[in-house]
Formats: sequence, C-alpha cells, structure tokens
Amino acid sequence: MLHSILKSAAVFLLILVGFVLILLLPREQEITVFSAFHVEADYPFSFELYKKRIRDFTNYILTEKGLGDARSGRTVREESAIFVLRSIKIILPAFMVSMLLGTLMGALQFYRRKKFTGKLQNFLSWLFSSIPDFFLFIAIQYLLILLMQQGLPHFKLYGHEHWYSFLLPLLSLSVFPFLHMSRFTSAALENEMGEEYVRTTYAKGLGDLKALLHMLWNCWSPILNQAQLVMLYILSAPARFLLSVKG
Repeated sequence: MLHSILKSAAVFLLILVGFVLILLLPREQEITVFSAFHVEADYPFSFELYKKRIRDFTNYILTEKGLGDARSGRTVREESAIFVLRSIKIILPAFMVSMLLGTLMGALQFYRRKKFTGKLQNFLSWLFSSIPDFFLFIAIQYLLILLMQQGLPHFKLYGHEHWYSFLLPLLSLSVFPFLHMSRFTSAALENEMGEEYVRTTYAKGLGDLKALLHMLWNCWSPILNQAQLVMLYILSAPARFLLSVKG
C-alpha cells in the first residue's frame, strides 16, 4: 500500500514538473521587417534562452516568496488557499459518497439481482450512466429551478456563503463515480460466484447474506484499486463540463 502511494506521488511530481517545464518554453515572437510587403515572424529557441527563463522563474519565486499578486489584490498563494479549501469541502465528500455508498449500492444490487428491485436498479444504473455529463448537470439545475417555482424554498444554486452551497456540486460530482462503483462492485461480486469458498458457504446453509459478506471481503482489493480512478473522475468533471458547454 505504501509503495503504491509513493509511486503515485512520484508520478504526480514528474507530471507537475513536466507541465512547468513546458510552460517555461520560450514563446517570445521576433518580427523582422524586410520591406513594406515582406514581414517575417519567428519564435526562436535556444537552450541558453530556455535556461534563462527557468532561472528567472526560480529567482522570482525565491525573491517574491510566491507567484505574485492576483486580480483581487491578494497574493496568488492566498488566493489559491481560499479556492483549495472550498474545493476540498466538495471533493472529499464526493469521494466518500462515491466509494462507500457506491460500493454498498453495488452489493445491494448484486444481493437482489434476481428480484424485480435488483433488475430495476440495474436498469436505472445503466440509464443514468448513459447520460452525458453536461446534460445531467444542466438537468439537475433546471429541475431545481422548476421546483423553486412550484414552492420549493428558494436557495442560491451557486456561491459559497451558505452551508448548503456545496450540495449541488456534490450531487453533480458524485453521480457518475457513484454509478461506476456500483456497477464495478456488482461485477466483482458476480466474478466471485464460481469460487470454491462460495459453494462451501452455500453448502453449509449459511445463506446469501453470509456468502455476500465473504465475497465482499475477498473483493476489497480490486474495489480499493478504483479509488484512483474515482478521484480522477471527480477532479476532471468540471473541466469536462466546461469543454462540453464551450463545444
């Protein structure tokens, strides 16, 4: 477990350093005017210029103790801290809801797979997972607006001033990771049905619930391995929404 965490942290740091180095590539344009009808633009690159930009960037951080000031008048570090804290209040609950409730819902779906409620749950899971992200986000907001017009107590859909401000983004971020964990857990349990210990549990007459608990215990490793994918999905959801709206 520790090795996996360290490996993921090392990969993250390498990607972060790579992005910074890409951003520091020389982008200054040089325009050469030969005549009124002959103008050439070029983006010269040299390792000396590249090293100078990296050195200037590093010196600026060490001298200014940060990345300068934001448009609000606060420093970039203070501005980043404010938005990171606001984001954590949404990201961590969304992650917990997706992992814990998604796993429990998948186990329930598998437990009741032969009954009508289980088949209905499986159909609804398939239906909601087939809806595009941006459509679901807009549909949730539009539904809340319609309910407010019909008498639902009015509240702000956006902002951070009230305690309930995180509910809408929490719901929007949790739906698809929740459905993913539900389907994955159900499929993982289905794969365990042919194992010897499951047949032994049924042979002893311990029942479906006891067999399900044994199967969940043996599925913990692949289920926990989905945590990285769930977190990636949550962090990338706002970007996918913005790209969908712009597209």
